[in-house]
Amino acid sequence: MFDKLGSTPDAVAQSLRSGGIRGVRNTVRTLNPIVRWATAQTPGMIADLILVNRLRIGFVVGELTEIALPEPVLQFLAEFHKGRYPDLELPHDPAA
Repeated sequence: MFDKLGSTPDAVAQSLRSGGIRGVRNTVRTLNPIVRWATAQTPGMIADLILVNRLRIGFVVGELTEIALPEPVLQFLAEFHKGRYPDLELPHDPAA
């Protein structure tokens, strides 16, 4: 699932850019860019990164599974959360 994102954090960022995926720093559910990318790949699933290094996936039928995140994706997330890829951040909504 994650092989097509790339083999470096910058390649992961570029894949997200190309797919129009953006997110919010320090989030683990629907606003996280990796979660948003994964759910776009498999409609009908619910995902989160509560476990930090594993994507936890739930399906409508109640099935739950976990997928280990590859090192480039983990590195991308660490850098994203530090603000390295501001163009991939969703705009802040002060009304929220």
